[in-house]
Amino acid sequence: MPEESALYENYINDIIQDSQGFLWFATYKGLFRFDGYEVLAFPNIPKDTSSLPLGPAQKLFIDSKGKLWVSIYGGGLCMLITGTKNFEVYRHLDKKNTSISSNKISSMVEDADGNIWVGTNDAGLNKLNKGTKFFTHYFQQFKLSPEHPLIVFKARNNLLWLASTDGIYRYDKIKNDFIKMQWKGIPSLTLYHSFYQTKNGEIILTANQGIYVINAKANSIKPLSSEFIKPNGSLGCKALYQDKNQALWLGTTGMGLYIFQPNSLKSRKYLHNNYDPNSIPDNTINCIYQDRAGNIWIGTPEGLCFTNKQQSVFKNYTWNPGLSNTISSKHIRSVYQDAEDVIWVGTEGSGLDKISKEDIVKHYNLPGYKAGGQFNMVNCIYEGSKNKIWIGSNSGLYIFDKRKNSIAGYCNRKKDNLRIWAICEDENNNIL
Repeated sequence: MPEESALYENYINDIIQDSQGFLWFATYKGLFRFDGYEVLAFPNIPKDTSSLPLGPAQKLFIDSKGKLWVSIYGGGLCMLITGTKNFEVYRHLDKKNTSISSNKISSMVEDADGNIWVGTNDAGLNKLNKGTKFFTHYFQQFKLSPEHPLIVFKARNNLLWLASTDGIYRYDKIKNDFIKMQWKGIPSLTLYHSFYQTKNGEIILTANQGIYVINAKANSIKPLSSEFIKPNGSLGCKALYQDKNQALWLGTTGMGLYIFQPNSLKSRKYLHNNYDPNSIPDNTINCIYQDRAGNIWIGTPEGLCFTNKQQSVFKNYTWNPGLSNTISSKHIRSVYQDAEDVIWVGTEGSGLDKISKEDIVKHYNLPGYKAGGQFNMVNCIYEGSKNKIWIGSNSGLYIFDKRKNSIAGYCNRKKDNLRIWAICEDENNNIL
């Protein structure tokens, strides 16, 4: 993106790409579109009711017809009219009960019939009928807040689920209502965080008091494991990964590593043992990654470890300042395998490590930084087209040149305070 672009705001709330390849940014200062060359702003125009309302753009959504929807905090729900800079704006009106229930919107999703469901921060759930353009309201009786919004999820079978501090609900299309699940064993006033659907269709629901598995066919829910029931709300789930054999790997904060087998969900627990060199380096798991050979790499605050497909023992790559062929830090933030089967390891303050297939470790500091500084921290690693290794850090974006065997800065000015947390490449070879 050119430096002279019109994207004035660094506070990005949401990003989405449409079918034409345009990138859309919801920012604190409104909505922007990037076409690969220029940035186009969609500003509020006073007294023009078809322009975008004034306020922070929060959520973006593209429906099945390719239409862009954007929520403006305090300004309502907006749909961009194709080929224009004008919007259909849906605002809450006190004297119109078919208007949206709130102008503070937290989520949007489309059902199989093309209706748009809109979750709010403070006034329940809405369904926008695609034909009448009227809203139907649900859950207005709930006392919600920005910290406790409704979470709406559409499973792969198009079934809608909803979780709130009042409970878990499933949408009944015939009754046009959400039915509360009368499931036992779930604490009241639980704060739910997210839904996750596994490859075999089971739905995992994470909460501050536990992790639960929903079996839609059996109409039941159960804890993923009794060890994850935390009545005081102290559960920490930092990494969740499903491997190629559909086993679920769960990395916790201080509780070790759990592996749940498919179908049975029977688990094995792994903890650090000071007297066992083949145990995991630490009981806090920061990241989990599976390479093409099926091996699992695990990053912790005390080092990196590797386990084969049989999951029998862990081989540790730990920092040892007295040896040359070791990783440069015990604090691991990211792991990645490139097309040549080289393992790249991002550290917390000590730059980048490269582990060859022969187990030879080489270390690289980010240009201009020494080990130990916060700007020498590698948060994410990604191999794009043309074998380029992209590196996201606390000091910006970098590229590793395999021919020169060195790192070069790409967008890393100190004054920008640019921190990169995730990198990917779209079908047009644009780096996002």
